[in-house]
Amino acid sequence: MTRRERVFEAVRETLRKEPTGALRYSDLLRKVKEACPDIKENTIVGALHALRERIKSGHIKDIEIPSKGIFRLMQDKEEPISTICGLSYLRIEGMYQGCAPR
Repeated sequence: MTRRERVFEAVRETLRKEPTGALRYSDLLRKVKEACPDIKENTIVGALHALRERIKSGHIKDIEIPSKGIFRLMQDKEEPISTICGLSYLRIEGMYQGCAPR
């Protein structure tokens, strides 16, 4: 197994252990470094970049990036993305409808 593959597996394992199944990039980097102490940090950073590119291209389908800097393991599709990592987004529809001059 190559170093890159070991980092990919460490990412999956780390995300599986998280209750939300998601982590911010900095937390993910720190936990992967703890899981793979024999791999240099720059190698891990490069592998995370390669992972991000493979996710964007569709080669990796079990991990998604719902927002910039957040990696999420797609275990259950029912969980709304808006609740990931304690982030909450309010959708206010029609708030500015009457404010625009005509």
